[in-house]
Amino acid sequence: MKKILKFFAAFSLILPIVLISVSCKKESSEQQGKPETVIALLGSQIPYWNQIRMGIEHEALGKNLQIVTIFHEADTTKNAILNVLHNLGQYENLRGIILGAGDSVIDKTVAMLGPKQKIIAVDQKPADFSPISPLVSSSIIVDNIKIAKDISSKIKEKQLVCISYTMGGSVDRSNAFVSASGKKVYSILANDAKEAANQLQDFINSHESEEFAVFFATGSFINEQTIGMLKNRNVYTMDMNLEIEKFIREDLIRLAIVPNTYDMGAKAVKTLFNPGALPNQYVSILYANKENIESDSIRLFLK
Repeated sequence: MKKILKFFAAFSLILPIVLISVSCKKESSEQQGKPETVIALLGSQIPYWNQIRMGIEHEALGKNLQIVTIFHEADTTKNAILNVLHNLGQYENLRGIILGAGDSVIDKTVAMLGPKQKIIAVDQKPADFSPISPLVSSSIIVDNIKIAKDISSKIKEKQLVCISYTMGGSVDRSNAFVSASGKKVYSILANDAKEAANQLQDFINSHESEEFAVFFATGSFINEQTIGMLKNRNVYTMDMNLEIEKFIREDLIRLAIVPNTYDMGAKAVKTLFNPGALPNQYVSILYANKENIESDSIRLFLK
């Protein structure tokens, strides 16, 4: 009888430990089954950024990830992104943030909030003085200096007008031409296409008799109005969309530099799972002109 009592006494001590262990395993199993969340805060919803989004989503397949993508409502409107940043706590199992860096308001907000999750920058490497520079684990970008040197070797004019946004990756591309092209470079910085067109017209009016080529560091500023001003000029761009394709076919754009935006998105997701990723990762580029505009590799970026 005493042996039986001792057994039950010992069992009563062990039982709570067993139950706690089973409970922890169940909780751990349930936690592992929940998808992790990746938040992608990108630029305006244009083909360039949509391609980055598709690269992110494709790479996420099979990784048990939930992708939450937020675009700028317009070039200068970012309320949706700011709202998400101020409510990061609502996202369970947040794996990391993919950020279209370069917007001063968004960058300051990210720095102020100081999220603990990994941050991967796409399209632009944060400058050393940027408040988010210490927070960004890796930047997925194009090699702007290499592009500037390659394109400048094809441009016969000694003067070059570079047109870009006031922020973001297009500024880096424009600055690369200033430092690496070996040409006299005039920079036009604009917040939207209308402002870019107005500044371009002012420049043409004051330099009409001079020889110069034009480089659009973003395809967002290319339209009938801006190209119409440049019919007798050599025009180059960084980007690819249906409008650029049309102007290439009409010999109004000589060359388009096409970054592998899909790979930019895919590499950003891979880097969230790679603790040894390099601080700067470059994506490949293609050169599109009238001769290869029908190739499969170029058509991919017109979907």
